[in-house]
Amino acid sequence: MPSINGSSASSSREQGFWKPAARLSAVSMRLEALEIWLEAAPGPLLPQLLAALAHHGEPLRWSVTAVEPQGAAGAGSGHQSGRRRLRLEAIMLCS
Repeated sequence: MPSINGSSASSSREQGFWKPAARLSAVSMRLEALEIWLEAAPGPLLPQLLAALAHHGEPLRWSVTAVEPQGAAGAGSGHQSGRRRLRLEAIMLCS
């Protein structure tokens, strides 16, 4: 079939303009649901959240679904670190 400039696909192939699509490797990827609790240190949360998720794969999407403020676990529980606990739920892309 002639192209816009009048040359055929076979002549383009012969001239080296046409290249076949790159072959895809046979890597198997899967989606996994993840729920973790993170004890967040004082400071910016985003780097802490992304680092915690990175241990499990590549996050496709994620959200913070619960927060326990400092001291919320009760006086007798030993949770006196002054850190917040966050529940993260994510869909992870794993190889």
